[in-house]
Amino acid sequence: MKRDSGNKENMGTILVTGAAGFLGFHLCKILLENGYQVIGVDSLLDDVNTSLKTKRLGEIGVRLTPGFVGRISNVIHGNFSFFKSDIRDSNLWSLIKDKYRVDQVIHLAIPEAKKADMRSSKQFVLAHFEGFMQILDFCIETKVHKLFYAHTMDFNTNSTNYVVDERYTLNNSIQWMNDHWASAYWELYNLQAMALEFPQVVGELNRLDGLSHQAFGRDKKTVGGDQLAWNASFSSVLYCGVVEIMSPLLGLIENQNSSFDDVACGLGLDSWKSKEELMSMMKV
Repeated sequence: MKRDSGNKENMGTILVTGAAGFLGFHLCKILLENGYQVIGVDSLLDDVNTSLKTKRLGEIGVRLTPGFVGRISNVIHGNFSFFKSDIRDSNLWSLIKDKYRVDQVIHLAIPEAKKADMRSSKQFVLAHFEGFMQILDFCIETKVHKLFYAHTMDFNTNSTNYVVDERYTLNNSIQWMNDHWASAYWELYNLQAMALEFPQVVGELNRLDGLSHQAFGRDKKTVGGDQLAWNASFSSVLYCGVVEIMSPLLGLIENQNSSFDDVACGLGLDSWKSKEELMSMMKV
């Protein structure tokens, strides 16, 4: 998905948190293909296999060495500057502020509450809040034009890894908190912020790796299709291929309007599939 970027020197600099995550990786890749300078931030320290995150980064030219272990470590490849860091670390934002002029921020480093988080729900929410506040303050201090932030995303709601009712409560508390503070900063500081709504997204190099080949009509079939069918049979969430998400997201980023018309946007809504549609496609 590459567009005519015109004068690439004027494409701007975009910062993406959660850059080694599934959505962050795809977004960074597309932004780089379209001529943007991209700053990626990821702690590489969550429940996702670190080797998978390293593989994603390798696909966009970042080779992490064994010594890449500092609290804040930075590696640059072409127009991509990657920082290994916790977003709660104020030193990270001071360093980026000194080195770059950021035009837009896309905040995708939003954790999902899992069963283990229920035992320390207060710490879980506070940790997220601290990170989001760092981002909001950075946007104000550096006069970032626009902030996009992901709402929490639901996966298989009947999985034994989750406590469903409590999980919704905890995830929704983060979502509402983000909306409240984004709205407050818009009113107080005129920071344009938009919440992004995602379905369950499938594609390459995610925990449902390669399933879009089978689920969304491509020729290559994968064993993982059986797992996706099992998930879909027990889930009420909607599904979408990652390519249907990235195009509208890129369109939002490239929108040159002085203000947003909406405070939230569901990405790729026309392509979202119910479990019945998904399983029907997989049987073809």
